[in-house]
Amino acid sequence: MTSCGRQHPRFVFPTKFKPLDEGLTPNQVFPAEMKKRGSKELVVRYVNRQDPKQMLVYTHGACKNSGWTYPPKGEPRAAYAFVYKPAVDGCMSMSLPELERLQNRYDPTNNRAELWAAVHALCHRHWEDEEFTSIVLATDSEYIVRGATEWAPGWIRNRWRGESGLVRNQDLWEILLEEVAHRKFLGLNVQFWKIKRQANQAAFEAANKAAGIDIPS
Repeated sequence: MTSCGRQHPRFVFPTKFKPLDEGLTPNQVFPAEMKKRGSKELVVRYVNRQDPKQMLVYTHGACKNSGWTYPPKGEPRAAYAFVYKPAVDGCMSMSLPELERLQNRYDPTNNRAELWAAVHALCHRHWEDEEFTSIVLATDSEYIVRGATEWAPGWIRNRWRGESGLVRNQDLWEILLEEVAHRKFLGLNVQFWKIKRQANQAAFEAANKAAGIDIPS
């Protein structure tokens, strides 16, 4: 229930973004452009060359010492990053808080970091206030793209059960789909785009650095 008394669905499922020319890179489809926000302020965003009302944010999640090994490599440490403009202050990265592990008893993983990246990319600003009607989250994670656009409807119909049992990371999937629903209510449509790792380098490096993962030079 919204403050003005209107209702909207708890969950909304995003769709996949498909460029008109699949041979183009994200930078070619969404070049960095100056955009007017409000009456005076100018901002830089990744804007669709064919649709000035659509913007893009790169997202990535990483986890050091993820998974079970013997002997143990050390405590897992996860982090996420998202990039919404080509400047230092346009790249946001953060380690997954220890509080998540203490309260929810979830071990850090790559997939949880990827989910947090998507959630925080949507929540970072009121993108709709910049006159965008659509936002594309670009990630190299097939888990995120297919989970949000293909698998989630079936998971919910089956009460969060998949082919192999209970769906992992249900808590974060619910948060993400609720945020997609909220953004749609505000007039912002959410899409996901599966891109190549090399096209996601800035978010990849920022997330790995925040997780304490060495990046080969």
